[in-house]
Amino acid sequence: MTKGIGSVLPPPAPGVRVPSLFSEMTAGRNWRGFRTARGALKALLRHRGIKRLWLPAYVCTTLVEGAGDYEVRWYATGDRLEISPEALDGVAAGDAAVIIDYFGRSPSDAVRRLAHNTEVLWIEDRAQAMAPDAAPFGEVILHSPRKVWGVGDGGLLVGDDLPDPAGAGNDNVFAPNDLRAADPDGLDPAPWFSAFRAREAAFDPAPLAISARTLDTLKSVEPATEIAARKANWAVLAEALPDIALWPVTTPDFSPMAFPVVVNDAAALAAHMAASRIWCARHWAELPSPQGFAAEHALSGRCLSLPLDGRYDSDDMERIVATIREVYPR
Repeated sequence: MTKGIGSVLPPPAPGVRVPSLFSEMTAGRNWRGFRTARGALKALLRHRGIKRLWLPAYVCTTLVEGAGDYEVRWYATGDRLEISPEALDGVAAGDAAVIIDYFGRSPSDAVRRLAHNTEVLWIEDRAQAMAPDAAPFGEVILHSPRKVWGVGDGGLLVGDDLPDPAGAGNDNVFAPNDLRAADPDGLDPAPWFSAFRAREAAFDPAPLAISARTLDTLKSVEPATEIAARKANWAVLAEALPDIALWPVTTPDFSPMAFPVVVNDAAALAAHMAASRIWCARHWAELPSPQGFAAEHALSGRCLSLPLDGRYDSDDMERIVATIREVYPR
């Protein structure tokens, strides 16, 4: 049976390594660990007394759960997820604004300079980022490590004046990752994928603490090898797929979560890839923003994320390319 590529990440091998992924994420700053990023965001907004939150029009539905009952305003990202500072002209003193490092890439210097306005709570969302190509710019950094590493939960807040979790977490969140580790070639996806879907559906914005196992894992893994593998795999895909790549970046300075492509029909291509046992995520198939953000909603139907994590090498990337070219010949 053909090896499967993509989907749920297995836990990394244990062992203390320095610098750890945790130390890279926190950079020696104050931090708090929550079960999910949406729970961390909700707790932060309440703690800071924020009344109005700005979110990008291209964002996952779950992050909106972190907004709670607060007023939400939206700003444009365009169809290439390259935010312009003008899109944030409406942000005012006392507001909070979330800026996403899409697929691991830092926002432009022009956007980063907005953080000089200290009357706004700038939140840099690094859920998709393991090692962005610029230093942190937000007053508060938000990580969701399970999006880029084989851990079961986690929403890390990094910065000053942070809230504490309201309850203890638990380690009963690793079943999908452990089952995936027992099936490294992805030959029997039903058990680990169904466990993954059940876990994700059970998450909510309750501000509970990060699990001890996730925290221990983040403190015991060194990310350099994984980062190098992801960059190398990106380079293979970028060279082979320039006509459908979201960005014309051939050698990334950032550690990518995935390789985003833009095609006529992302759902159809995802089904085609899955038939060849290549599982591609859609970031994101549904958007919570108003339909008036036409460019973002159009991109939602066209954007597909190709897996490139460190489990795979150039041969696996070439297989991905060949499968795509069956539908989108160059």
